[in-house]
Amino acid sequence: MKRLLFILTLFFVVPSFFLFFLVPLAYAESGDLWVADYQGGTVSHLQQNGELLNKNADVAFPTQVISDPTGGAWVLDSGHNRIVRLTDHANLFFTITGFGSLVAITSNPATQGVVAADASRGEVISYDASGHEILRLKSFRVPKALAVDKNGDLLVADKNGLKKFSSTGEQLFFIEQFTDVSDISLTLDAGAWITDETARKVIKLSKEGKILVTVTNYRRVADLDSTSVGGVYIFDRDNRRIGLLNDLGQDVHTIVDLDLSNPKHLAYDRIADVLWVSSSDALFKFDNKGKRLAMITSVKHPDALTVEPPTVTGTPAQAPKSAPRPVTPPVTPRPQLPAQETQENVEQEPSQEEQEEVSVTNQSNQSNQTQEAVLQPTEPPTEPSRQPVIIGQTAPEVPFEWILIPAYWLAVEGIIFIILVIILIFILRKRWR
Repeated sequence: MKRLLFILTLFFVVPSFFLFFLVPLAYAESGDLWVADYQGGTVSHLQQNGELLNKNADVAFPTQVISDPTGGAWVLDSGHNRIVRLTDHANLFFTITGFGSLVAITSNPATQGVVAADASRGEVISYDASGHEILRLKSFRVPKALAVDKNGDLLVADKNGLKKFSSTGEQLFFIEQFTDVSDISLTLDAGAWITDETARKVIKLSKEGKILVTVTNYRRVADLDSTSVGGVYIFDRDNRRIGLLNDLGQDVHTIVDLDLSNPKHLAYDRIADVLWVSSSDALFKFDNKGKRLAMITSVKHPDALTVEPPTVTGTPAQAPKSAPRPVTPPVTPRPQLPAQETQENVEQEPSQEEQEEVSVTNQSNQSNQTQEAVLQPTEPPTEPSRQPVIIGQTAPEVPFEWILIPAYWLAVEGIIFIILVIILIFILRKRWR
């Protein structure tokens, strides 16, 4: 009987060990890619090998795509002046509308929501995961770049400078010298790398706003993404040069690839330690030495892109099981661009009404330097234009077994593993005696 128990114990311990320790490692692999096709009006979800998983064509001229840790993505749909929330299957989940001139978005790890910058109204608005407004900051002078750290603290760059706010809207610091910040990339210690195109500088800041590093040997850095060791990848638009800097701002290497003729945007995968670059007609993948690992052409005109973080906890975004939200008629897409045109060719000047709104905002900002943070009540906003709605269709629910069974299975296997190890130790002690 003891021998039978011993054999059965080994039979269960080995697979339990495999499932309990190795399965979580599989779930923690680095994520896939979300890629926006500005000219084609699509957002694609790709595996790292370039295989197309899903595609969404409900957008017009997408200028930003931000992945969500729980699955899915947020898209800045500039053609319709709205934010689109996509599920992990790239289906339209809901939209957020009512902006004057939406110019930038970023995810909020603290709330699993999104933060948006409205340039014409001089506002920055934070939304929760369901698209309900939770915080509104006013009196900015054309905000254009955003970043939110894991604590919910917010960095906002406008024409007056760079400001940092707490998750409740309290201003933490203000750096006036940076008036043309085009991109912000947070470091793991809650600091940030920023690029000021007018000053032609790349600056590294501490989380308190202290300048740690200043790099001046680049002309016009239009995009950057910090690495897992404190450095940063940069894209110099004037020189079409992509380089890697270490945590001290020193050059490590420059990426040289003859096929990479017109780079557009960067996305760094901190788990796999690889860099993705979008160009006019392909995606490129490079290792940390600058060696090309892959060239992917499954997206016709790749532009903005983001790496999906590992979904170790949480579940992918999906349509609620309760009654669906009100459905509004689909918005007629804007006409698509000819193939030879790019985003830079079609950017419109602000209308006269928007310029007047910006002027009023500027005057208000000059007369009152304090920021106005308006915390919204816990109830969803009643303004119809601010209510997120599902347009056209609801997303199909993700099969139950793909979301919940791995977590339950790991928990059960963990308990079995511990019990059987105790039994095994007991049997071995008996045999040794």
